[in-house]
Amino acid sequence: YDGAYADHVVGTVKHSDRYLNADEKKQSAYDQAVEAAKEVLDKEKGQYADQPKVEELTTAVNNAWEALNGSTIPTQKVVVADPLKLTPDELEQIKQKVAAVNPGTTVEVASDGSVTIKRGNQVLTPIAGDQLVIGRTKVNDLKNLTPIEQGEVKQKVLTAYQSLGVTIVTISNDGTATVTLPSGSVTIPGTDLV
Repeated sequence: YDGAYADHVVGTVKHSDRYLNADEKKQSAYDQAVEAAKEVLDKEKGQYADQPKVEELTTAVNNAWEALNGSTIPTQKVVVADPLKLTPDELEQIKQKVAAVNPGTTVEVASDGSVTIKRGNQVLTPIAGDQLVIGRTKVNDLKNLTPIEQGEVKQKVLTAYQSLGVTIVTISNDGTATVTLPSGSVTIPGTDLV
């Protein structure tokens, strides 16, 4: 039994941004629909059900899946000169990065960099601007950051990646950041951060 009776594989959904970043009520509704379907459709444990009941349960799971409103936060951030004064170009970069990881949606970017994402008439979970941008750090020597400067860069990177489950951030002498996430790692050149 793999949960593949619906338009998606249940085990995969539980690990997706669509589920993980969705409102708790929508997660709960999905979980309940899946459990109700499992009780009937699981060949080893389930009860006998006629075709209309199977279709009803499958439709309930598919509808609950459609209602999940979790948005995907891009792993690639926009590096900006001043996070409090985003330029039109920076706002457009944010829009493009968010749209790329949330296909089939409409993305609206506010002046502070926060985004509202819509899939049809459904509004997905919003993403705060500080999860999408990293401010540049002013340093004295671009090739040899002091420990304090490295700490400032590291803190800005940690803030931008915290919602993605960052586990480790290392900053090299030239300001290059290596971010270790559960899904892999991301390297941001020092020339972008300082």
